[in-house]
Amino acid sequence: MTDSHHASLSIYGNPTTNHGPMLTLLAGWFAFIFTVAVAGIFERPPGSPPSSTIIAVAIPILGFFFLYATQERFRHYVLNLDLRVLTIVHAWRMVGFAFVLLHIRDALPGLFAWPASLGDISGAITAPAILFALLKSPGLATSSRFISWHVFGLVDFIAAIGTGILSSGAVAEMPLVLIPAFFVPFLAISHFAAILKALKLRQDRLDVVWDGVPGSA
Repeated sequence: MTDSHHASLSIYGNPTTNHGPMLTLLAGWFAFIFTVAVAGIFERPPGSPPSSTIIAVAIPILGFFFLYATQERFRHYVLNLDLRVLTIVHAWRMVGFAFVLLHIRDALPGLFAWPASLGDISGAITAPAILFALLKSPGLATSSRFISWHVFGLVDFIAAIGTGILSSGAVAEMPLVLIPAFFVPFLAISHFAAILKALKLRQDRLDVVWDGVPGSA
């Protein structure tokens, strides 16, 4: 039998959840990334890998999974986030259109600009549609369609990072460097959080069905 804590999970999240500590952490994280970006830490010689940017992407994502795996309080917080918010936040990715404009002005290589821009625009355009479908049918949250959409967003980030590594000097200076150094890991974490919650909701639904089978208790 599932316990009351798990059974109470909802796609809409818990209205009593305190987001203050997390918002404070995000603000501090952004301030740190902004400061080191202004200091030129992310700039690199032509042909060299963007090691500092990769580290900036990896640390918060690895930290997220470490806390999720080891801290019950953090895991409870993640599983009580609102899936509607975790989805519609990706409409912000429409700014990826700027990559194409910069490529047209010879400010970014096409190897990076086109895949990153098209992937971001696809995610931004479909985010409202996924949100509307979720509002119309909350059961969508446990569907392969919903989970696959978030997985696609993660694949797009991986592709963008890969082409960024291959493209010398791509998005290494202020203010564009804030996109890979801060917004990419932030949005990637929102994808991971949505997937983890969707999988937990799916598991809870299966547990409820199993508990209802005669002789299964």
